[in-house]
Amino acid sequence: MDDSTRTLIAIKLKEGVSMEKILDDIRDTVTDHVSWVHLVARQDLYNIKHQCNIEGIARHSNDHVSTSNPVVQTTRQSIKSICCIQ
Repeated sequence: MDDSTRTLIAIKLKEGVSMEKILDDIRDTVTDHVSWVHLVARQDLYNIKHQCNIEGIARHSNDHVSTSNPVVQTTRQSIKSICCIQ
């Protein structure tokens, strides 16, 4: 993906445009010629968000799973730390 396309996507993400809308807009531009830009996937958008430090990156689409995963990870780290101390 070229830098100008990456920049345009990053701007849309910063403005709060949904990933689904961005993907739809990209795929709507397909004519007779398909280029690499038309093969952009959701993971590419997550990567752009991460590289551009854009907030609002969800770990999981299900809020319960998204919020419980860090708790489980922290609990596991705490247990490992306690086991190492003993």
